[in-house]
Amino acid sequence: MGSYQLAITIGLLLAAIVNNSTHDRNDTGSYRIPIAVQFAWAIVLISGMLILPETPRYLIKSDRPEKAARALSRLRRLPADHPAIQDELAEIQANHEHELSLGKSTYLDCFRGGLLKRQLTGCGLQALQQLTGINFIFYVRFQRALFIPIRECSKRSSSCDIILFQNVFSRDIFQGQQL
Repeated sequence: MGSYQLAITIGLLLAAIVNNSTHDRNDTGSYRIPIAVQFAWAIVLISGMLILPETPRYLIKSDRPEKAARALSRLRRLPADHPAIQDELAEIQANHEHELSLGKSTYLDCFRGGLLKRQLTGCGLQALQQLTGINFIFYVRFQRALFIPIRECSKRSSSCDIILFQNVFSRDIFQGQQL
């Protein structure tokens, strides 16, 4: 499992916990608290954007090499005149000049020639992956399996069957047993 999918799964878990914690409220907190939690994560990200310096690559591209040296020295925790910093800045500058020598390109170039086939293949794979229903299983698992015990499923629904099926298989797989 990639770290991106793991982050999504952890986010789903936290969302399920917050939703489950507020679903019995009879006031406006039942919807305001989950929205406030979403804003809390956004505030953390915005604060990080304000604290972090511009990237040295962007500063070289903007023709500000002295600021690029300061930003890189801050990131590497070395003085700006350190040989490692100067070597890396020279490499960034050389890479930028090489990119300029290749000429201008636009986003339309992503859909020309052999790249169109790659784009369509990638988009098709993403669409088909979503059609497998894996997100439904994630949502049902976190919304129901964690907070509604199987014994409380009064109706024998397909979602309860999926949860029971997942619990049996994941328990056996994670314990190293074969069915």
